[in-house]
Amino acid sequence: GYSVFLGSSELLWEQEEKIIDVFVSQQVDGLIVTPLHGISRDFKSILNLISRKFPLVTVGEIKNYRTTNVCIDNVQAARRAVTYLIDRGHQNIAYLAGPENSLNSEQRLHGYEYALADAGIPLQKKFVLRAGSNFDDGYSIGEQLFSGKGQLPTAVFCYNDLLAIGLIQVLQKRGFNVPEDVAVVGFDNIDFSRFANIPLTTVANPAQDLGEKAAKLLLKQIENRDQSQLEQVVLDAPLIVRNSG
Repeated sequence: GYSVFLGSSELLWEQEEKIIDVFVSQQVDGLIVTPLHGISRDFKSILNLISRKFPLVTVGEIKNYRTTNVCIDNVQAARRAVTYLIDRGHQNIAYLAGPENSLNSEQRLHGYEYALADAGIPLQKKFVLRAGSNFDDGYSIGEQLFSGKGQLPTAVFCYNDLLAIGLIQVLQKRGFNVPEDVAVVGFDNIDFSRFANIPLTTVANPAQDLGEKAAKLLLKQIENRDQSQLEQVVLDAPLIVRNSG
């Protein structure tokens, strides 16, 4: 059997690099990594593992680098979520994007664009905003988006649930009814999303399935000692309809 060691980056990529280096120095047999993304991220430790053909599975893809990985179909999941909003009569739909250099955010943007194109709705660049990834980011970008005059979105698709929950706080503060005035859809289906003040319509990220598939791929690498054949497992991420959209 195998022993399992866990490490948390606390959303700091420098900490992620340190944890990877510590585990490797302790001569672990293999690693499963959910890599963080950032503007200046160079993935030094992960690239070192790739060059050494160290048994490695990433949860999610890394932009410009190839690894054995398990991931969700971000494009299709986002396309489905935005199509849902369109089917409910929305034309002016904003997208609150995630961190710069995030492949997940980029793929979800593509899904958003495809859904608009499918419905013949022109893309309005003013409705695509770089937000970030946490509650405060959602709150601050919501203040920016809904403080001005002129045409406002009637629906917002968010990179993740934390952005969506922060945005809803702003909307309620400014007197908007959710979803009657503005519908909001998140992504990830974190535990809090169903217990929020307005239960959140969101895309479910199948975390348990991703973990199980990643573990099986890693064990296969360790036992075969052959990292020459990279594999990818892509899982579906269904839309969970609740009260916000």
